Amino acid sequence: MILDWFKNNKRKKLERHHFFTTISYWINIEIDNLPIKNECKKKVICLFLKIKYNIFSKNIKKIIASESTNCQDLEDIIIASFNECEVKARSEGIPDIFINKFRIWDHDHTKILIDSVDSIIRSNFYSTFEEKVAAILDLMIFSFRLTLVDVEKTINELNGELEKALEGTIFSM
Repeated sequence: MILDWFKNNKRKKLERHHFFTTISYWINIEIDNLPIKNECKKKVICLFLKIKYNIFSKNIKKIIASESTNCQDLEDIIIASFNECEVKARSEGIPDIFINKFRIWDHDHTKILIDSVDSIIRSNFYSTFEEKVAAILDLMIFSFRLTLVDVEKTINELNGELEKALEGTIFSM
């Protein structure tokens, strides 16, 4: 009974990890205030970032709320979330040219994140599932900050290509 309480308490702490408050702040305040002058591009970027951050937040919360202590489940959901973001972005009308170019810029950061998650999972330094999850969430904050940099690189490289792809879409209104 005491052991169950202790485990549940650790899970509750993970639910309050600063990853979630940081992501919430970015979604509700920072993203809408990015210094992007072109309103059409800004709409695309804001929607894309909100999709990504919401999907990851939702999926990580599910793992924490579950009774799983299998770190591989966490790694699998992180990898699946990247794909889910692209599918959702397309369904929301974000042009392939943006998604594909972003994937190129973000590839190295994504690979570093996944490799680091794998390293944390395999490490004997962290003694519990909860410690590993907390370390991974800390790492994800850093990685998602880099996403903002990758988005800026993406729009700067696309120049007129993105505007052309956005003509007549919900973003050009």
